[in-house]
This record gives sequence, structure tokens and C-alpha cells, in this order.
Amino acid sequence: MNDIAQAIEEVRSEIAAAAGEFLPDLFTLLVPSSGTPDGFGGTTDSGPTEYKNIPGQVEPLSRSDQTIGGAQITTQTHKIKMPVTTITRRIKPSVQLIRQAQGSQEAETYENPVVLLGSMDAFMTVAAALK
Repeated sequence: MNDIAQAIEEVRSEIAAAAGEFLPDLFTLLVPSSGTPDGFGGTTDSGPTEYKNIPGQVEPLSRSDQTIGGAQITTQTHKIKMPVTTITRRIKPSVQLIRQAQGSQEAETYENPVVLLGSMDAFMTVAAALK
């Protein structure tokens, strides 16, 4: 069983490596600090963790993606497509996604990311709000 899991992760790694060809943006995933129990009733805080150079592609979230039956269901403004890896699986609302500056494009920060349902195959789609 372990061999199958390893093979799946190797295929995902290959897809992530090739993703740069059709996912033109690069992101930094910023995971906030967390506390680890120190064994004496307190916690030891670790600083935020950054994962850099994650390929992706940003698109505006269409109005129809934001509403159902006329009611607004999300305040996210963009959707971001990226490969599924052990790192991108850490995406949850407390994480920030930073599109890195490239050429004349300045860096942009996206907050409150939510992984959209049905998007955990080789690629995932995340809805997030531009800060």
C-alpha cells in the first residue's frame, strides 16, 4: 500500500514540475505561526512558514460563482488554480497566498482561501479575496 501512495505522490510531483508551462504565476504560501505544547502547560510558538514558487493561475471569480439564487454566498473575488501537493493541501482560511511580482506585475496578496469542492485531483481551485 505504501508503494501506491509513493507512486501517486511522484506523479503529483511531476505534474507540479510541468505546471509552470501552463500555470504562469508563482505564489508564496504563508502559513501563520502555530503553538506547540511545551510539556509544562504552555506553548512554544513557531514563526510563520513560507513555501515559495508554487505555480498557479489567477482568474476573477465570476458573479455567477459568487451567488446562488440571487444570494451572495462568498466574498472571494478570485479563483486560483494550482497543482495538488503536500504543501498546497495545507491551504485553509488562515493561510495567505501571495502572487509573486513578475515583470511589471506587482505582488498581490489573497486572503481567506477556500478550496472548492471537487478540485482535489491533480489540480485544485481555490477561491480567495484580493487584499
